[in-house]
Amino acid sequence: MKHLSITILFLLMSLSSVTAMSQTKKGLLVHLRDRWSTSTKSVREILVEASVTDNKTLIIHFKSEMEVTLAVKDTNGEVVYTQMVFAASGEELTIDLSNASEGDYDLTISGRGIALEGDFYLEE
Repeated sequence: MKHLSITILFLLMSLSSVTAMSQTKKGLLVHLRDRWSTSTKSVREILVEASVTDNKTLIIHFKSEMEVTLAVKDTNGEVVYTQMVFAASGEELTIDLSNASEGDYDLTISGRGIALEGDFYLEE
């Protein structure tokens, strides 16, 4: 059992390294973390990818059809963007954050069976 746990940990760390190194031309990837349920012990595929570009554009790519609420908050917890989305598989949503100030932001994506969090930094 311990060997299996070490193997799984190694695989997850390897995947994180590959993801961190694979910055797409769409911008810097936003690392989305699944908020784990205490009743769920298995690893789930994250069906959403997010990246932020130099011109303050947040791009969200949906790998599956889903109904979610997106929210972007600043470090004070103030909501700077929120939207309910009915996304098709393969759909990409572009969010203009050009009016947002420089700083750290949190992205939450929540809906039925999905609860993701990520953070990113916007530069002037």
